Formats: sequence, structure tokens, C-alpha cells
Amino acid sequence: MIRQGTKGSINAYYKNKLIVSRPINKIKTEEFYYQRRDFLIRDGLEQQWSLKKQISLYLPVLKNIRYNKLKKNPTSDEWDSILYGYLILEKLRVIPEDHRNGILIMGPKTISHVRRNR
Repeated sequence: MIRQGTKGSINAYYKNKLIVSRPINKIKTEEFYYQRRDFLIRDGLEQQWSLKKQISLYLPVLKNIRYNKLKKNPTSDEWDSILYGYLILEKLRVIPEDHRNGILIMGPKTISHVRRNR
């Protein structure tokens, strides 16, 4: 399901499947998500988490979502974490950006008003 904010949505696809969709609004902009990704990578490295360890943390989460192996419905914060994990794996080139994987950023939905003759 696509989650849309006032400015649109950011959607992550993994192996031709929509993994996560998060809203874009005034607070959580596209840049916000990318800055948060970079912060999480740096914070992990400062806490002595190697890049390999960070990869081993995020990759199984994506695979579980890909095959619907969740035990409960994730909260909004958990969906954000899933998106950050995807962005981290993409930055570290674990997930290639190709025709099957990638980020799709969509603008807000426009509502057209249709006149009906009665």
C-alpha cells in the first residue's frame, strides 16, 4: 500500500516488489530520509559496527518483508526503519539500482474534478 503525504511518497522496490512506502511532507522530506540514512551509517560505525555487520542486520529484514514473513504489523516507526535499512543497503551497493530494485519518488496525487451532466 502506498503511503502518501502532502508532498508525495518515497517507495522502495526490492526484486520487483514494493517493500515500503513512506509519506513525504514538510517535515519528512526526501532529503530528510537520505540524511537520516547517512546518520545511521556513521552512528553505527562510531559504535564499532562494521559495514558488514550493518549489512547483516538490514538484509534479513528486507528478505522477510519480501516474503511476507512478519509476525505482526509494523508500526510507522518500524516502516521508517525498514526504509532506512533499504537506503543503507542501496548506498553500500548491496542492492543494485536496476530495473528490479530501486527508489521511486512520486509527487502528490492530484484530484481532478469531473463535471457530470444530469
